[in-house]
Amino acid sequence: MMPYNAVFWFVCLLVILIVLEAIYPLDLDLSSMHIFGLLCLFASLLIAAWTKYLYTRHRTSYDPADAPLVLITNSIYALSRNPIYIALLLAFLGISLIFSLSFFLPGTFLLYMILSRHIIPHEEEELRRTFQQAYVEYESSTPKWI
Repeated sequence: MMPYNAVFWFVCLLVILIVLEAIYPLDLDLSSMHIFGLLCLFASLLIAAWTKYLYTRHRTSYDPADAPLVLITNSIYALSRNPIYIALLLAFLGISLIFSLSFFLPGTFLLYMILSRHIIPHEEEELRRTFQQAYVEYESSTPKWI
């Protein structure tokens, strides 16, 4: 059984990219992508801070392992049901580009697939069970990503 912890997969895939880069360097010149990587990382930090503020304001836990007390559907959550995971993907892409990790595209895609097919469905099942019809309505009116 795969762990349902997105940060675990973020770290594992980043380590795999670093090891792949050491074993099979592709010698791609990604220096022109460093600014884009910094922008991705900056955007991810802004989104993470925004969502953390919302969780604090609504007095619910930011930790996905904890049961949520409130269903947040406003602000950035009106645009996407998973802004934290968007921030995680942007951070992964940004770090990969800043450090010129040649396998950044397959790594980002793999993280996206783990989130989309494994972690998010598990969390959505819990949210449906906890918030019932309110979550079903939110799910039908708000995109999973953007």
